[in-house]
Amino acid sequence: MISGKMRHRLTLQNPNTTRDAGGGFVGGWLDIASDPVIWCDIRPSNGRVETQNLQTEGVVIHKIVTRYRDDINAKMRLRDAVSGRAFLIDTIIDPTERQRFLEILVKEYKSEATSY
Repeated sequence: MISGKMRHRLTLQNPNTTRDAGGGFVGGWLDIASDPVIWCDIRPSNGRVETQNLQTEGVVIHKIVTRYRDDINAKMRLRDAVSGRAFLIDTIIDPTERQRFLEILVKEYKSEATSY
């Protein structure tokens, strides 16, 4: 992987719940506290249609390649602040097991990805 191909700048986010005025909880996302921005290469790999809550929705699977970080987990998401695209992390792979790069398999829903 050549670093020059990492032209996308994404923000790493954690799920967050806050209490609403009615006493319930509202889900959302917050940028991670330390160095939330990552440079990466995004490559679409395939797509499919999923049904959730009786609604059909298009899903695109991407492979995101970035430099190795040890603070990424499958509960997080990556978000492009410029385009508004959100990627829910599915799998994280260290392809060479040398802690140089990560391959992150993500799902991009056609609507804003807010569920977790």
